Amino acid sequence: MKAKVPRVTAVHGKNATLSCTGKYVPKGYTFIFWMFKEQEISENKKYSITTAFYTERNAFAAKMMANTSLTIRNTDWADEGNYACVASSHFGWHEQQLQLTVSNRKLGKSFSLYLYKGILAILKNDVND
Repeated sequence: MKAKVPRVTAVHGKNATLSCTGKYVPKGYTFIFWMFKEQEISENKKYSITTAFYTERNAFAAKMMANTSLTIRNTDWADEGNYACVASSHFGWHEQQLQLTVSNRKLGKSFSLYLYKGILAILKNDVND
């Protein structure tokens, strides 16, 4: 069964932030990037990308984690579509798609959606209006 692509709605003219969290992501060996319409996104006036690597520890183990977020400034109708958060290393790659819809109405609440896809990924997406 194919997993559904999470849908995220942004208010036209406002910023939207999409986020991914990956487990077992070794810093220095992993390249994380965002794609839109099959093109890699570069930071510019329209897009801002942040990525942070950290270790999550408990009494039994330590997990290497990574958070990455893509902020789309001043959303417009041309920003609608599927975005992909991609993690790539010499071990392979994993991609998570998020579908952005732009609305001309003010949204009530931002929301978070947790989704398990593949073996090693936990993903979260947020929209800030």
